[in-house]
Amino acid sequence: MSNDRLENMTLREKYKAADVIVRELIEHVELGFLPKVQGLERLVEPQEASGVYRLQENAATDRTIRDEVGVVLESELFTDDVFDRLRALLESINGDVSEILK
Repeated sequence: MSNDRLENMTLREKYKAADVIVRELIEHVELGFLPKVQGLERLVEPQEASGVYRLQENAATDRTIRDEVGVVLESELFTDDVFDRLRALLESINGDVSEILK
């Protein structure tokens, strides 16, 4: 969020916007990011047989793993963007509350 936009928002609007962003972040992490990470973990997890690790018969190729890592990284970039928007709002809220308490 731009500083100009934040300066024009009331404290109540900032709280509401932060609530919306927190919900967006939670939804994204729970329904988007974590399932992608878990899928990648399953893809690269070694199979154990009698204490000796061996490749699965249908082991993923390097390309498949690279593509899945790309999907996870793309999702992580979105997570960072949402978090940065939330941080900007929370810092602005903190500044407003500090001014009120002076």
